[in-house]
Amino acid sequence: ANARKLFRLFKSLLEYKKINTILGKADSMQVHKLILALIPRIAFFIFWLFDHLLILTKIKVLNGWDLKWITYRWALCWTIANWVSVIGAIVELCELNKEEAKLAAQTSSIANPATGIKGGLSSEDIRQKEKDIKLKKFNNALIVIKCTGDSITSTQSMGLPAKYLGYEFNDGLVGLGGLTSAVISCYNAFPVVKK
Repeated sequence: ANARKLFRLFKSLLEYKKINTILGKADSMQVHKLILALIPRIAFFIFWLFDHLLILTKIKVLNGWDLKWITYRWALCWTIANWVSVIGAIVELCELNKEEAKLAAQTSSIANPATGIKGGLSSEDIRQKEKDIKLKKFNNALIVIKCTGDSITSTQSMGLPAKYLGYEFNDGLVGLGGLTSAVISCYNAFPVVKK
């Protein structure tokens, strides 16, 4: 079980790269979107550091570390990343709904028969924008579902259900959350499927 986790060592470097990519776009991003993009990446960076400690402690490379202490902080970082990602996706969905409403208003405006222009956009441009908005809404809905599935596992690892609900999630629910997240991750890994 621990040997298969060795491939995860140094995954924090991938998060470091993602953080730098986001910071490179900081000037062109709205402040709230920058914050909502950075927090999950920073939380995942720290999550992977704790993950490395867990793996190295379990395979006896490191000795004397408190696994319970590490596991709690590992799960806390994962939970923060999940919940902030859900908030970010919901914010994005709200903004996309506003954009969609604006586009619908343009579409319903009176067309100029001479130019074929509707509200300043051609009908082809409007169709493309509608398609782009639909795809963005779908992708953000997937983020909400994936992170909710991951939250079941991460909060269980922290002991939150037992502490606040009075019971732990059963293995079936934790497995379903993990399976949902894995299926969405596989789907996102193969963007050709979306076409």
